[in-house]
Amino acid sequence: MVIADAAKVVKALGRFALPIEVVAFGHKTTANRIADVLADHEIGMPARLRTADRGIVRTDGGNVIYDAACGVIADPARLAADLKSLTGVVEHGLFLDLAEEAIIGTDTGVETLHP
Repeated sequence: MVIADAAKVVKALGRFALPIEVVAFGHKTTANRIADVLADHEIGMPARLRTADRGIVRTDGGNVIYDAACGVIADPARLAADLKSLTGVVEHGLFLDLAEEAIIGTDTGVETLHP
């Protein structure tokens, strides 16, 4: 089950930047490979390294995060598989087929969605 507010509901994936966790060692080379995958999916913008005032943002495991502004992801399953096949990519934000229902909080109450 997934619980979210109505702002997270979209008709097609890609409205929000897609986070891609990458091993820090050699991350620039991995970023080039990610750019190739995104281009293959007709996503023209390369992923950007996530930074904050303190510098490069790192995960608890010491990895870095790239954010891909995708616009619309036409084939999320293929993009997920293509990203996971890249050496250096640890994980991505396309969590597909993990829930059997979604509970959505709206201004008028709760809505339940099923795939």
